[in-house]
Parts: sequence; structure tokens; C-alpha cells
Amino acid sequence: MEDQQVSDWAARLLINNPFPGKSQRDLVQIIKACRLVYFQENEVILKEGDKGDEFYFLMVGEVAVLKRDTDGEDRKLVVMSAPTLFGHMSLVDGSPRSATCRAEGPVTLAVMTRQLYQEMLSRPHPIGTNLRRLMLATLTRQLINGNSRLLGLMGGEQAVTGKPKTASRRSKQPTATSNTAKKMKAPAPQEPKDVSREDLLEMAGILNGWKVDATGLSDIEIIETEADRRRIGKSLK
Repeated sequence: MEDQQVSDWAARLLINNPFPGKSQRDLVQIIKACRLVYFQENEVILKEGDKGDEFYFLMVGEVAVLKRDTDGEDRKLVVMSAPTLFGHMSLVDGSPRSATCRAEGPVTLAVMTRQLYQEMLSRPHPIGTNLRRLMLATLTRQLINGNSRLLGLMGGEQAVTGKPKTASRRSKQPTATSNTAKKMKAPAPQEPKDVSREDLLEMAGILNGWKVDATGLSDIEIIETEADRRRIGKSLK
């Protein structure tokens, strides 16, 4: 790929997965150190249960994530779109592949081997720091998205709290007339959504692999700037 393409891809990845001290230039150098590989539609990139010695930067295309059910059939959980990275859990905690990943059309990947991964993390250089922080940012994003999907599968806020969702502050409240006092009735609670076999399988796929041994990542220092605090404060309002 051309340098400009790699630079544009790095910029989009950092927009989707921001972290303090991020560097587009360092990420470009990380990608350039990897080898490019290409897959066609329906080709398997990695298989559930296999040992993982590489992880992947998805630069072009889409990749389906599949999980084997109790009948031994692969069920599609989600489709990832570029730019993102995947397969890094096996390098972080040494676990086998938790799912199968398959190309959903032409795909371009930048592949980082375990050896290169360890070399970069051991360097006293900003490139290693940016790689660590990028991996943590993407893992956090995946966990947040997984929580959101679990909430949806379980029937939303009411299924978790047992309470109907409260009305917006801006919604208009009915008023009693001078002749008739209308009794306000609380909305009847809805039954939680029935969880199907497919839903349970998806939950298992989301939850699987999140018991992480963070060995090697404990030296990361996240520096929160005043701009970060203002941004976080606005997002909580």
C-alpha cells in the first residue's frame, strides 16, 4: 500500500480509538513494520481454538466473527469493518483463538507476529507506548460495544433494572382539568425479552476471553490533560 493510504488508515483508526498521547506518525511506522496479506471472500483468517502467534490490522474490507455452537456449527456474531485490529487477545494473555474470523469479501491485513510485537513492546521508544495504548483502547472499545449488545439482547434497560425507562425531562406531563381529576397510571412493566439459543451464543461470544492477564501492560501511564477532562465532562452531561 502507498504511504498516503497507510497514513489515512492510521488517522481513521486513531479517530475511532482515541487515547492520550496518540501519534499517527508512530502508528504508520508500526504498520510499515508488518507484512501485508490479502484474503478473498469466505477465506478463513484464523480459526477458533488455534494457537495465536499473530494479530491483524484490518486495513481494507470486512471480517466476520464466528463462534461454534453446541452442534459444532459456526454462527456469525458480528462483522468488523476497517479500520480496526483483531486477534490481539492471544498475544496479550496467551489464550487460544476464541472465535473464527472469515473474510467477507476482499480483505487487506497488516500482520504483526509475536516476535515483532514483543520487540516493539520492549523498546524504550514512543512507538512501543503507542502500540500498548492502541491495544488497550481497542480492547476497551470492544468491551463497551459488547456490553451494549448484551444489554440489547437482554431486553434493554428494563430487563437489567426491572424498571421501565423513565420519560425524558422534556416530555409533556398530562394535567388535571378543573372538572375531572385524571388519575395517573404508571406504565405496566413489560416482560423481559425472551433469550433465544442464538442470543445465548452471542452472549457467550461477547463474554468469552475477557479474563485478561495484563502482564506486560502494567507500565502504561495514562496522562489526563485539562482538555481530556473537559471532553469527558461534556460527554457525561
